[in-house]
Amino acid sequence: MIAPKVLSLLLLLPVLIAAPGHAEENRYDVLARVLDPLLAPFERQTPNPNRSMDAEFSLVAMTGVPPQFIGTKVRLAVEYPDKMYIHAPLLGEELTVCRNAKDIWVYPAAKAGALLPQPKDSKKKVRLGDLELPFSQAQLVFLPALFQVKEYAEEQVNGVSCRILELSLLPEIAHSLGIEEWLARLWVGPDYKIAKLEVLKPGWHVVVGVDRLAFAPKLSGTTWKPTPEQSPEVMHLKTAQLVGLMEAIGQSLGK
Repeated sequence: MIAPKVLSLLLLLPVLIAAPGHAEENRYDVLARVLDPLLAPFERQTPNPNRSMDAEFSLVAMTGVPPQFIGTKVRLAVEYPDKMYIHAPLLGEELTVCRNAKDIWVYPAAKAGALLPQPKDSKKKVRLGDLELPFSQAQLVFLPALFQVKEYAEEQVNGVSCRILELSLLPEIAHSLGIEEWLARLWVGPDYKIAKLEVLKPGWHVVVGVDRLAFAPKLSGTTWKPTPEQSPEVMHLKTAQLVGLMEAIGQSLGK
C-alpha cells in the first residue's frame, strides 16, 4: 500500500512539473514522451496506435564482465497481447526464445534441452496470460511523477546530440523496494528514443547501447516464426517448460 505522503506527492507533482521554467521542454515531459511508446505494447487500452516494438541492444560496459562480452548484442521484439521474441547469447551460444500466442518455441533445441530442468510431478496448471501491465492508461500517465529527474549537459551518441536524464525513484518508494542507491541514466535523442542506457549503484554499473528501436502497429508475421534454416533444430515448449527455462537462464546469468 502506498504511503499517504507518496500519494500527496503524486497529486502535487503534475502541477509542479507543469510550472513555467526553462524555455526548453520540461525534463518530465521528455520522460513521458520516452516512456509512452515503450509502454504501449504492454497496455490493454492506449491511444497510441503502435502496439509493437522491435529493438536491438549492445553491451557497452559492465562491472566485472570479461572483455570478450563487450559488444554482445540482444534482439527483443514484443507485440500486444501475446507475442515476444528474444535472441541473445547465453553460455557461449546464441539462443532464441519466442512466444507466438500459444505456440512457444526455442532454438537451438540441443542448447535449450540442456538447460531445461527435470519435470516436476505437479497437477498445477501453468497458464500464460497476456503481456499486460497491471495498470490502466490513466494511471500510467503519472508514471514519470514517481521519479526524481535530473538533467545534465547534452552529449553526442553516434553523432546525435542527446539530452541526459538521470532517474531515481521517490525516496519512499525506493526504500520500500530496497533500491535507494540505484540510478538510471537515459541518453535521449531528438526523436525521444533512448540512444543509450546506464543502470548503476555503488560499485556496479552496466551501460547498454540502443542500436535500433522501432515502433509499429504490427510486426511482420515472420518475426514470430522460425526461419527455414532454424526449423529442423526448433523445440516447441509447454508453458511449464518455458517457465523452467526462464528460471534456468536466470540462474545461469546470476552465477
